[in-house]
Amino acid sequence: MAKEIVVLGASWAGVPAAKKVLSLLPTAHVTLVNPSSSTFWNLATPRAMLPDQIPIDDLFFDIPSAFSQHSDSRFTLLLGRASAIDPSAKTVTIDATDKGSSTLNFDALIIATGASPLDHSLPIKQISTKDVVVESLTAMQTAIGSASHIVVGGGGPTSIETAGELGYTYGKKKKVVLVSGTERLLPAVREDLGRDAKKELEKLNVQIKLNTRVEGVDKQGGKTKLTLGKNGETLETDLFIPLFGERANSDFMPPVTLAANGDVLVDKFLRVKGLEGKHIYAAGDVSDCQAKEVKYADVQGLAAASNVALEVEGKELEPYKRDDKPVVGVSVGRGRGIGLIGNFRLFSLMIWFFKSRHMMVPLGRTKMDLAI
Repeated sequence: MAKEIVVLGASWAGVPAAKKVLSLLPTAHVTLVNPSSSTFWNLATPRAMLPDQIPIDDLFFDIPSAFSQHSDSRFTLLLGRASAIDPSAKTVTIDATDKGSSTLNFDALIIATGASPLDHSLPIKQISTKDVVVESLTAMQTAIGSASHIVVGGGGPTSIETAGELGYTYGKKKKVVLVSGTERLLPAVREDLGRDAKKELEKLNVQIKLNTRVEGVDKQGGKTKLTLGKNGETLETDLFIPLFGERANSDFMPPVTLAANGDVLVDKFLRVKGLEGKHIYAAGDVSDCQAKEVKYADVQGLAAASNVALEVEGKELEPYKRDDKPVVGVSVGRGRGIGLIGNFRLFSLMIWFFKSRHMMVPLGRTKMDLAI
């Protein structure tokens, strides 16, 4: 009987994992579970949130097309999301996108459900159907278009890119403020990158407030009043875009498998801790393996798929080979950027060529088609 492999989530880790399993286990059947039949190129959202920048349809890639070479006997796309798993019975309960629920049996399970922003209204991750994401994007475009004062919260890459896009497009027309609770921008990498990001943003007329946490948000009518820092400073704005904080999409997992922050705990083979021997793996932003960054997600997905194949065939598992070498590419407006590979700083022109000029949208379809 063909082995049944279930992959939860069809984004950076899930699609490569599903394709890898299909290539390694030629007689297995893979069921890929996702709320939508399309996947969302969220790398482009800092620009796509602005009106008239990127056609919305260019941000979505059709999942069935990416698996069109596989027959129904090998691959099934199930629209829904997991609501519970039973490790002992090797079943996962799926709440369908349209209605009802079903139970899937599995021989192996890969959890690649990613993470969501703390504010689910933000169109920076696909946490529901394409229609819901499009509605959220359209609402944000309308809000940005009508606002004269905009505050972006956060000091990481997405916050910087969003503030950069706003400054590039509206820096001479609207007031754009970036507020971060950290001492410097990009606190997870070398100090010079954060310093240069600050300089580039200031060139685009973005005001930057560091060491300033957003302690309170009070929406009153068409305005939002922010309480900043412990001294109670207030800032009134037309639009607040909070791009700090996210949480793993892991509410269906047994509590024993989760860290305090909701991440799924994995061992060196990417098996879910506490469920060893149950053929259950986790990869990408849902796990605690590495930082929640795109550069790790697809590599983890491929590694988890490889170990699923090895375990199904009764072979020795291979430890996941971590590569924590810094790789940074942050767009700052359409014309500039900052980057780093290892200890080598990338010229702004290189970031422009690979990312800033098109936010890597052309790469999205290539990754969907070629992920194996």
